[in-house]
Amino acid sequence: MLSRIVENTGHFMSTVSKAERKRYGQFFTNAATATFMASLFDLDMSGPSIDILDAGAGTGILCAALVQRLVDEGYTGRINVICYETDGRVLPLLEENMSFIARHRGVSYDIRRENYITSQPFAANQSLFGVQGETYDYVIGNPPYKKIPKEAEEAKAMQSVCHGSPNLYFLFMAMGVCNLRQGQELVYIIPRSWTSGAYFKKFRDYLLSNCVITDIHLFDSRDKVFDKDTVLQETIIVKVKKTMAAPESINMTTSSTSDFSDIRHYNAPYGTVVAKNRIVYLVTNDQESKVLNAIKTTSMRRCPG
Repeated sequence: MLSRIVENTGHFMSTVSKAERKRYGQFFTNAATATFMASLFDLDMSGPSIDILDAGAGTGILCAALVQRLVDEGYTGRINVICYETDGRVLPLLEENMSFIARHRGVSYDIRRENYITSQPFAANQSLFGVQGETYDYVIGNPPYKKIPKEAEEAKAMQSVCHGSPNLYFLFMAMGVCNLRQGQELVYIIPRSWTSGAYFKKFRDYLLSNCVITDIHLFDSRDKVFDKDTVLQETIIVKVKKTMAAPESINMTTSSTSDFSDIRHYNAPYGTVVAKNRIVYLVTNDQESKVLNAIKTTSMRRCPG
């Protein structure tokens, strides 16, 4: 099933120039990355149904990889997939791919041809107001990477997580957290720029006030992430869980190949990666962890009081 969709995607990419895809912030996930992202979910196979959200679905590779895993592991309940996509060039292929999945895997789906950000409410403080929109068990995504003006409708709809002119990728992720059911999981592939700096502070505050990070994957080379595309930003895969019960450690992985054949694992203490000031440090081994902790200790000693 996934190979069919990958083949369709490759044909589509050959008909649209890199420059055109870049203009839309559109970079398609390859099969190995989609499969790896789907593998990160801790699936609950006991329920009668599973609801999946793929916003900015593109050709449907990510939700297809997650459906493929559910089927391969013997899930017998109902699988419902919601896709958001507004690019008229890719919509016919998304419809074709989702129809194929529905016929061969008995999946129900709905493709929403509307703006994911502006078409639903955003709960800035979910602990006080709750979520008014739809929620899902699993959220998977490769959002558009595109900076928008602060006057854009998307920025106005999510002012509480914006500082200046935001990038669509972190608005998609914040809305994904809003759409996530309590105790459930989101896996996104996004630039690593959000992990530090004042520009992303509001987003980090929102993310870490509602979720804990459980997994982060780093690529040694940005050229290995998206087939046939050149992405200037360093990209990571991050998995979060909607809970405030932080794990003891975060599963940090790295790879230098696009097939993840040389993947390396490191269990980093949660407090080392997610600092009290909500900066996220991407440590991948004991040496980096020791150096970072030493710097933190020195900084604390120098602080008055």
